[in-house]
This record gives sequence, C-alpha cells and structure tokens, in this order.
Amino acid sequence: MNMKELFSHLKFDVMHRSDVLAEEIVQLLEEVLAKEEYLNDSDCFVFVISTHGSEIPLPDGNSYQHQLSCTDKTLITTQEIVNMVSKCKALEGKPKLFFIQACRIRGKIDKNTQVGRDPGLTVLVKKEDS
Repeated sequence: MNMKELFSHLKFDVMHRSDVLAEEIVQLLEEVLAKEEYLNDSDCFVFVISTHGSEIPLPDGNSYQHQLSCTDKTLITTQEIVNMVSKCKALEGKPKLFFIQACRIRGKIDKNTQVGRDPGLTVLVKKEDS
C-alpha cells in the first residue's frame, strides 16, 4: 500500500501529483489553503512528498537549511512549505503532519548530479472486519 492508498483508506481526501516543479508545489498549496470552508471542516492537514533533497549552510555557519529538489532541479525549502501551511487561519489549532522522504546531502545539487528513482516499498495493511 502506498501513501496515496493509505490515506485514501483512512478516508482522507487525497490530491496526488507526480514530477512537479517548485512553483507547482507553491501553486497547489496556495489553491488548497485558500479553500477556507473546506479546511474549517477538516480535522487535520497532511502533506507527503518523496523526492531528492540537500542541506545548504545558513549564514551563521552553524546550521543548515533543508531544501527539496523538484523535477527540473528547481528547489524549495521545507521551511517554505511549513510556513505556508502554518499561516493558514482555517488550520489554526489543528494538527499539521508533514511526511518528507528526501536526502539531506550537505551541499548543492546541480543539473549534472545524477539521481535515480526509488520504487518505494509496499506495506501491507490489514483491513478491519466490518
């Protein structure tokens, strides 16, 4: 069972996208987070992404910022995603769950970096008897 199937099984409304650009992630989040009436009736918000990632040093020299690499190697920071969701008034006081499966390579991913695809792992979930 993949994440889409799992959350569908758990009765979540699932929006699935593959091979997206950073600007498409922002656009999709803006569209979803603008649906105030719908979100007011929601119990929580879940964001799932599986992609390549890296960490870049922050100016203080002591810490790093995680970023996600999208289809065309455009980048978006995990902090940008979390900030967008956290600012949503309709989700105030509600759990916001982020499942981010991405490398944390220290350094920059450039267009010459070779990346492979991970087929994922199937997890069997036993259905409850009705």
